[in-house]
Amino acid sequence: YDYENRIIEIKDKDNTSIVEYAYDALGRRIQKDDKIADEKTRYYYNNNWQVLTETNEYGTVQRSYIYGN
Repeated sequence: YDYENRIIEIKDKDNTSIVEYAYDALGRRIQKDDKIADEKTRYYYNNNWQVLTETNEYGTVQRSYIYGN
């Protein structure tokens, strides 16, 4: 965890990093780096802090979300 109590890394029993997370200045999780699957996911948010899109490291959209009023 970081100084704001956000999870930044998950390690296995051998203390090897398996997942790392990054956050923006507002505290939103913006990236997941999965070391096991060798995949990076980026998260893009709307003004209500809701995830709109998840992309892979190449910018290809993996998931999109729609929210109602």
